Amino acid sequence: MKLVFSRKGFDSTLGKVPSPILPEGRMIHIPIPSSTSNIMYKDLHFDELNLGDIVYDITDGCVLPTDTAHVDPDLNIGCLERKPGWRPLFGQAGAAQGHLMNQNVTAGDIFVFFGWFQESELVDGKLRFRTQSTGVHAIYGWLQIEETIPVGGCDNVPNWATYHPHLQRPEPFKNDTLYVGKECLTLPNVGTTLFPGAAIFKRYSNKLQLTKDQYNRSVWELPSWFFPKNEHFPLTYHGDRDRWKREEDKVNLRTVGRGQEFVMDTTIYPEAITWFHDLVDSNTK
Repeated sequence: MKLVFSRKGFDSTLGKVPSPILPEGRMIHIPIPSSTSNIMYKDLHFDELNLGDIVYDITDGCVLPTDTAHVDPDLNIGCLERKPGWRPLFGQAGAAQGHLMNQNVTAGDIFVFFGWFQESELVDGKLRFRTQSTGVHAIYGWLQIEETIPVGGCDNVPNWATYHPHLQRPEPFKNDTLYVGKECLTLPNVGTTLFPGAAIFKRYSNKLQLTKDQYNRSVWELPSWFFPKNEHFPLTYHGDRDRWKREEDKVNLRTVGRGQEFVMDTTIYPEAITWFHDLVDSNTK
């Protein structure tokens, strides 16, 4: 089984601000703007909150509620009206999808989605980022692959999936692929669990934070077992040993800039299965 650490959502180029951690602790992942989507930010909801209002506040009006959003990965059943049979979806294309293909990412493997988040507060009724806080990379969801669906030249796309932004483009990108989430999370040596095969973490916790405290968000603090084993590096695109540093019972990693998909082989790093299971178990109760 492989874990794929996948960076998604607002960043310094697309959106130009973090996704907010609300004052009471909920994490609101904001999808990037997209000119080819037919879904507006005001169409999206997180519990009782409207994402159109949130993006307007946190971007000081640079992103409007009527702007369209690339809702991908789409993990939260409650954020949109759904057709019968809906399953969580993630789309990838181009060079990033080529990398996933080269790494033989397939059914049963798990995407671990992370993004840029920062604590926020209400100021005069408007959501603002706390100036005392720093932005961090944090894990906000996962998707275990049930099946893959090629986009373009394929007539087996289910009706419930036609809204997805990868199916709204005038022409599909190279290698364009949809990943459908499993109904239940299934792990080696654990079996089928009571957890969904794809979902979001609704609330921030220290366990979900990747960034080392008080450091640039691209410097991560990870469990000691992440340290490279001989010629095997735990994450693709991170094969430079100078990026990895032991520090007591932790490992510091300087991550590469603007990478999308970092693949880990759990046959080489079996500790990852227990780590991920604990992450889900301790953050979905």
